[in-house]
Amino acid sequence: CDAVFGLLFPAYLLLANKFRFDNNSAAIQAGIPYESIFRGYETEAWLQCYIAFAALIGVIIPLIIVFTTPTTETANAAAPHVILLLEQIFLEHFTNREKYHMLIRALNPIGFSVYR
Repeated sequence: CDAVFGLLFPAYLLLANKFRFDNNSAAIQAGIPYESIFRGYETEAWLQCYIAFAALIGVIIPLIIVFTTPTTETANAAAPHVILLLEQIFLEHFTNREKYHMLIRALNPIGFSVYR
């Protein structure tokens, strides 16, 4: 079930961006400047600390658990969470460009969080 969601939800977002928002062409043609979802705060020290802490808690520690646990049940329980989170992070970086509508960029973390 996780694999199906991991494939279909990103595909849905990319298709919605292409067919509903026409790759954000209306905003690009209107000259609306691209705005990061962080709105300029990505260089702030507090946000960088928060992202590093979130990566440690959400990705690195579960990866250590997956690869070092003596029982396969523990690894099987932690692996889907890590895979979906890594996919969400990749998609966030991939869609953080001008040709992706702000709604698509916002729906990515919302959709993955709701599913988890």
